[in-house]
Amino acid sequence: MSRPPVTPRHHPAWYFTIRAHPAVEVVVDEVAHHFTARELSGAERDREFGRAVAMNPGRRRFRDRAGTREIPVLRLLPTP
Repeated sequence: MSRPPVTPRHHPAWYFTIRAHPAVEVVVDEVAHHFTARELSGAERDREFGRAVAMNPGRRRFRDRAGTREIPVLRLLPTP
């Protein structure tokens, strides 16, 4: 099944899925970890996006290609 391309003006489908259903599961080395996703905004979002760019400068190119669209930043909070 092919997916439509993500254009600079549109967020990817997974973003809307997580917004609608913020309970997420991340599997690392076959171990499932459960989180609740929270979208960051304002200064907190900008600070964390800056940290992501510092860790991977390729994200700066991604941001530049997005044009005026703000790249969402989500924080995963462990679910007890």
